[in-house]
Parts: sequence; C-alpha cells; structure tokens
Amino acid sequence: MADLVLTAADQRNVQSAIRSLLGCAQHDSLTDWRLATHRAIKRLIDGDMVMSYIGAAPFEAVISEEATRVSEFPARAGPMVSRFNVFERSEQLVVWSRSTLWQGRMREFLRSSFYQDFARPLHSIDGVGISIKVKGVHASVQIHRDSKLGGPLREREVGLLRMLLPAFEVGTEMALWYFNSPNRSTSSVAPANGRAIVTGGQAPWTSSRLTRREAEVAKLLTARLSNYEISEILQVSRFTAKRHTENILQKLGLHSRREVERVFEGD
Repeated sequence: MADLVLTAADQRNVQSAIRSLLGCAQHDSLTDWRLATHRAIKRLIDGDMVMSYIGAAPFEAVISEEATRVSEFPARAGPMVSRFNVFERSEQLVVWSRSTLWQGRMREFLRSSFYQDFARPLHSIDGVGISIKVKGVHASVQIHRDSKLGGPLREREVGLLRMLLPAFEVGTEMALWYFNSPNRSTSSVAPANGRAIVTGGQAPWTSSRLTRREAEVAKLLTARLSNYEISEILQVSRFTAKRHTENILQKLGLHSRREVERVFEGD
C-alpha cells in the first residue's frame, strides 16, 4: 500500500479514536465505552454504521447505535458466516476490507439473502474492520458505508485502522479487565445482546501492590504512550501521570518504562 497521507482532520480524528479506545475509565459500563469508540472510529472512517463484537464466540455481543435491526444479526449471519469461515479469516487478517475478507466468495456474498435483505437496507454495502483475540476473547469493530452514496471503503481506510491496532488491542484488554474487576459491582457491567461478557482468570495486577489508577497507567505505558498522552486520556495533570509512572516503577522494582511494557506483555 502507498504511504498514507494524513490531513489535519485525520490526525485529530486518529488522536480522538486512540483516546476513546484507551479511555475506558471515563465510562460507567463496557457498553458505554464501546459506543464512545463507535462514534470516534466512525468519525475517522466516515462510515454509515458501526458494529462491534466482544465475546468468546463471534455472536455473543453485537451492538450498534445506528442499526435498529441489529438484534436480527446473529440469526441472519450465523449460517452464512459459518459456511464461509469469515470470522476465522478476519482474525488472521487483523485489519481488512470487505473484498479481502470475502476473497473469492464475494459474488456469492453479494447474492446472499443476508446481503440483499439485511445488509443493504442498513446501508452496509461496503465495509472495513479490525479484529483481534485477547486471551481467548474475540474482539472486533466493523465500519460500514453505503458505497453507492459515499464511495467504497478501501486501502485508505484500512491504513487508518491499522494505525489504531495497538490502541485497540490494549484498550480492549483494559476494558475487559476494568469492567469485570472483582472490585466493581457486577450490575455496572452492561451485558450486550442479553449475555454478560466474562473473561478467564484475573488480570495479573489485581493481586499486586498497584492501585487501580496505577494499573490503568501501566497498561497505557505498554502502548508506549507519553506522560502527556496518559494525562490527556485519564484527564489528570502531567505531573500526576508522571507520579503514577514513578510509583509503578518503584513498586514493581523496575527501572524503565520499557521494562513495564515487557512485564505486562508477558502476562
């Protein structure tokens, strides 16, 4: 792909999307965090509809602000997706456009009742997405656009999503830990699509000497964010962000931010 040229608006929107992905502590529930990231990524990609998935299986959790018929998605998409193994392919591709996702099956997909009767009325003619697995949990975001009205989603949008990949991975892991922490009331974790989202085991730092805020900062450090960027995301002063970083190093017996990254990525 040719080098991606970012406009000033692109740069602002990328920064906004990264702040949303890494800012789960600003929200009351996992659903609120997901909807905030929907809005930020939709603004970056200029899409018509956004859907996200978090769960041990692809259809456990699907939410979208725009799609009033989104509750129909599992029943409509399940047989078709299972037949073509598109979720397995999306995890392999990590960042994808609809054409790369469906590969040689594109003609069959466009002829399917799912596309004709469900996707097209939702202005989901073209799409791009980002997919990962975090400790066995599937997480993805798909951005859709009516390409007949607004142009197709192709290499430029894929490049923009690729810039978000590290923040998407770190932010998803942070959100799964934060909203499923044993110190939080389970009522504050909003189940999506009627099912609660559960992750296996405790986060490695829940039994450590780090406070909740220090644990949040530690995960942001693994994304190689500066104290200034951390202060912007957590809405604290740069002095406070620096103090949290110093406390983390002292409590864990580490000497650099890179050592924090190695410790937490190894868990």
